[in-house]
Amino acid sequence: MEESKENIRSPLRIFLSSSFKDLEKERKSLLKRIERAFNAIGMELFVANGEPSQKDALDELLKSDVVIFLISSYYGTNIDSCVYKDKCKAECGMKTGKEKISYTWCEYRFARAEGKAHMTYIVNDKSWPSKDGSENSWKFRNEVEKIEFCPRIESKEIEEGKIIKDLASNIVKWYSNNEIKLRDFCGRRKYFKELFDKLKDGGSIEVYGIGGIGKTALCESVLYLYKMLGNKVVYVGSKEAYASGNGYIGASKILEAQRFKSLSLDNIIDALGLESKIKEVDMESKIENILSKIESESIILFIDDIREEREGNELTELNELIKNGNNLKNGSILVTSKKEIGIAQIRFPLKSNEEPEELVKIMADRLIKKTISAEQIEKIKDIAEGHPIATYLLVSNSERLGIETLRNFKEGLDFSRDSDVKEYINRVIKEAISEASYIFLENVSIISNFNPIEMDVLIEASPEIRENMSEVIDANIMRREGNKLFWELNQLQEALFKDIPERYHLAHRYFQKRYEKYKEKDDKIKALICECEIDYKPDIYEQFKNLYNSMEPTEQAYELLPLLAEEIIKHIEKKEDKAEASLIAGDIYNKLSEYKERALNSKKAISAYEEALKVYTLDRFPMDYAMTQNGLGTAYVTLANVESKVENCKKAISAFKEALKVRTLGRFPEDYAMTQNNLGNAYVRLAEVESPAENCKKAISAYEEALKVYTLGRFPEDYAMTQNNLGNAYGTLAEVESTAENCKKAINAFKKALDIYTSDRSPMQYAATQNNLGIVYNTLAEVASRAENCKKAINAFKKALDIYTPDRFPMQYAKAQNGLGIAYNTLAEVESKAENCKKATSAFKEALKVFTEKEFREIYSSAILDIKKILDFCRKDK
Repeated sequence: MEESKENIRSPLRIFLSSSFKDLEKERKSLLKRIERAFNAIGMELFVANGEPSQKDALDELLKSDVVIFLISSYYGTNIDSCVYKDKCKAECGMKTGKEKISYTWCEYRFARAEGKAHMTYIVNDKSWPSKDGSENSWKFRNEVEKIEFCPRIESKEIEEGKIIKDLASNIVKWYSNNEIKLRDFCGRRKYFKELFDKLKDGGSIEVYGIGGIGKTALCESVLYLYKMLGNKVVYVGSKEAYASGNGYIGASKILEAQRFKSLSLDNIIDALGLESKIKEVDMESKIENILSKIESESIILFIDDIREEREGNELTELNELIKNGNNLKNGSILVTSKKEIGIAQIRFPLKSNEEPEELVKIMADRLIKKTISAEQIEKIKDIAEGHPIATYLLVSNSERLGIETLRNFKEGLDFSRDSDVKEYINRVIKEAISEASYIFLENVSIISNFNPIEMDVLIEASPEIRENMSEVIDANIMRREGNKLFWELNQLQEALFKDIPERYHLAHRYFQKRYEKYKEKDDKIKALICECEIDYKPDIYEQFKNLYNSMEPTEQAYELLPLLAEEIIKHIEKKEDKAEASLIAGDIYNKLSEYKERALNSKKAISAYEEALKVYTLDRFPMDYAMTQNGLGTAYVTLANVESKVENCKKAISAFKEALKVRTLGRFPEDYAMTQNNLGNAYVRLAEVESPAENCKKAISAYEEALKVYTLGRFPEDYAMTQNNLGNAYGTLAEVESTAENCKKAINAFKKALDIYTSDRSPMQYAATQNNLGIVYNTLAEVASRAENCKKAINAFKKALDIYTPDRFPMQYAKAQNGLGIAYNTLAEVESKAENCKKATSAFKEALKVFTEKEFREIYSSAILDIKKILDFCRKDK
């Protein structure tokens, strides 16, 4: 066993016993399967310590929870004499020297005498009698078969996982019947079995209950079994939830938990290993791709800690995923939450643990490393009422404070309420440590709301807190890992966190020191957030604007800018400044929406712009009003790409028109051109789903207005961009009316754009325009000069493919290949049939390397149909 695995504490330890020589391959394979989730031990894994082999084996067996026996016709070697007879409870002739038995037989008798949960199999039944000629093999087999049922298995069945399936089912049965214990976990026996059974059936399942009640641990205990069974478990949660303490010790490593700053569909797409291009599609398509992946690979997606206070009260993307996940048959979505979401088909409400006495013993073993008296157990059980966090605090501090003192802290509190649990945590901690250390914890709760704490930086920021740090570690409230300081349980940090000014001083010094040490902008922003809370000054706003102007949305720290903006807005008194800050916040969210969480960030941008418009009215602040309306329109266009296209496009058009009340051609020509271009984009998006001819013509009119300002001589880049957009509008219009005429206008616009967009100066814009040009030539080829226009389309797509390589730009590559396939297909109808059919088929197949059936069902089906048509066409008239 790998050392790292052995050091991770798993819920069970499985011992595998068999004869050594004949089942070596099968035994190793089985141990490997078990080790996916649990600590497994077999004779190959014994650590030599100078003791006799029999003692080593029985010592290991005694520490194990479950034993698997594989009995084959190869009997093995007899033990010369028993070295464990003083401790062995079995009735065995080895103790008196009247008989000699093999190691496996000895281990079988010992396990039964110790009452160990076990499974026994007869292996390779057809190979009996004994290969090594020992009569004892039949005696051993007869003894076992008189006592219990022994399934017959072949070696190949071991490899196929029959024993693993039996083991998982038996663990559920044994634990449900209280025949075995799971380390660091107790109670929930009914829910344990029901959750295991329900996960087999697919669909969405929700486990909910107040903070610290054991939701994560229950889910993890069941997921261990599915991991061992070979199911793919994808475990996601927010960094906030994983700060420390949630669930089993070591579970996040064994189950390979993936932690994100926030929970979103984009995070889940990453966790499932789906291609990043799927993030570019709308919410419904994202969910369809996620569910298709789960269904096709029988995945269990575990989403830990969905919080209403973080996600909002409206139906979020995750809620929609859970709702649609109810239709899964071969995979499952398992979620935990503090409050019932009410969307999942199956829901488990968790309350106090049904085995409070066992919970106290687990906590004592984990925290104080010793057995506590029956009287102490009874008193702690009585006070904590089966709540894990309360039990944790009582056990941690029982010797420090005394049980009677701890009992008083519960007066007037009800552990079925989150607020009362937090109050109890505060009361106990306040009494368990010095006042200075309690204040230290209150202050540190602000810092760890961002990230784990670097101890050396913290001491540098406040040298006097060394003793406080040691005290809170000794009290099991925080723990040290190298140079990092963590909360033992994140619920302790949540209970102590209060958003009040006096608590931000230490955090401010800490982030200032980090900034001085590492010069990272995120520390600067965090320090400014703390300053806002301590004593807001106008220069903070100026620093914020400087940071905003000097940062790119791709920088990790950029995501903190909206948090700083929100803090600044809280403190600004002057309405005009508040509106300006809201406008900047909207711009930040707008830029973020281009890179991640498009729907969420677009909605936040819209909200910020609407706040700004409460002050920036058309009559009082016309310029700012127009700027805000332009940003609002842009946010609605982005949102239209992922949801409610018609509604959001119309809102965008309305906003741009409002901006144009101020941004006129005569007074503000550049702003006028920008907004007209944006307006054209909104009309083109709307034309995709409603009144295509009418909306394309409106888009064309808007682009032509923009081109009155964006001339080739004065604004070449803007000129090229608008010409490309104009070409797209004409191309879309050509699909519904005056095909030849509008295609020619589109081609003319694209060629003008290509006067500026060259492959060396503007490779991305060049490739996009060439691709657009190819599409229009394909359309024109349907109505005029088929061969000539097909060849022009092919030439354009090939130029695009000089830039669009499959490794760097897979989506664009696939679209260009698809267009190329269409061009060759059409050309095959008029010349070089066999050659062009072959080229068309090849291009479509290249596109299908990206447009897979699972992820792009409609495009895939269309391409497959095109390939079939080509093949049928090529077979005719040969």
